[in-house]
Amino acid sequence: MVCLKDISKECAVRSRVFSLLLLVTFMSQSVRAAETVDLPVLTDIWPPYVMEPRNTISGNGLGSAARIVRLVLHDMGYTAQFEYFDFAYGFNRVAEDASLVSFPYFRTPSREGQVVFSDPLFEVRNRLYYNRQFHDFRDETTDFSGLRFGQVAGYSYGAELDEILIDPIIFASEQEAMRALLNNAIDLLPMTDSVASALLQDEFPDQMELVRPVAALDSISSLHLISPVTDQGEQFIARFNISHQRLLQAGIISSIEASGDFEQRLQTDVVELVAAEGFPVIVGNTRTNPAQHFAIPQGTRAMVLRWSDLISEASPSEQIYRTMTDESLVVVLNGPHVGKELYVKNMHLQIVPAR
Repeated sequence: MVCLKDISKECAVRSRVFSLLLLVTFMSQSVRAAETVDLPVLTDIWPPYVMEPRNTISGNGLGSAARIVRLVLHDMGYTAQFEYFDFAYGFNRVAEDASLVSFPYFRTPSREGQVVFSDPLFEVRNRLYYNRQFHDFRDETTDFSGLRFGQVAGYSYGAELDEILIDPIIFASEQEAMRALLNNAIDLLPMTDSVASALLQDEFPDQMELVRPVAALDSISSLHLISPVTDQGEQFIARFNISHQRLLQAGIISSIEASGDFEQRLQTDVVELVAAEGFPVIVGNTRTNPAQHFAIPQGTRAMVLRWSDLISEASPSEQIYRTMTDESLVVVLNGPHVGKELYVKNMHLQIVPAR
């Protein structure tokens, strides 16, 4: 009988333990369920900070700003559901209390009071870019009177740069604005430096060396998440800031900027300069008075501004030596003479296949 009682007690203990395990499992599942409440987050594609996700489970490919927001929101108990719209639309939705969250935005005087800003996600460098084919701002020049500014609709570049944008020409996208700068439709274009670098590498690789920042302007601004000016919005930002700070202190995220040190596009020919038989040295000439002559390294790339008439038109005979020694006008895209407009013999111009 004693043995039966002991067995009965042991079974009762096991039953209680099993019940407790079931309770703990249920509670943990409830907690996990609470941690995965979906939250719509308005943003837009803005490489390298916000990109279309290639792997929504791990967050790979989201972009550096999107990764921070995703982690902080998860720490708060949300799963970010990124929805991609124009930044101006996202800002308006939050300002009208139609959406709870959008990012990333610069904090400017004109935006204060319309939305609640989080603590800075990180700081970025904003610059004013020009096309060295048409201008030269390598000195400390800050006089931009009479020049044409470009701006993307709804974008801000921080208070310092916003103040100098006088009657800017508005573009629907950064791609259109950069194309206008390269085509000399505008003279100056503000842009975040990492964004400009990513845009040039992806969309305009053959003209990348033509775009340079104005030396005298270098503005540092912080990027923020925004929420409506309501009790709910203010409480949400307060919680966001607490989680953001906790992850910063834990070393899970960083406040340092991500790495990054820019009508239809006009048809252009990109060429590689090569040596020719009997002409081992490539020479670029100006038609100034007096003329200047530059030795150009073999393999240098250039963009043809104007083909010579002799190579553009039919020759009356097969004796084309003069055609090949005639000169076309190019702008040098890389190397020691980048940005210079020079006349180079046609025999040195080898067209690079279109990408």
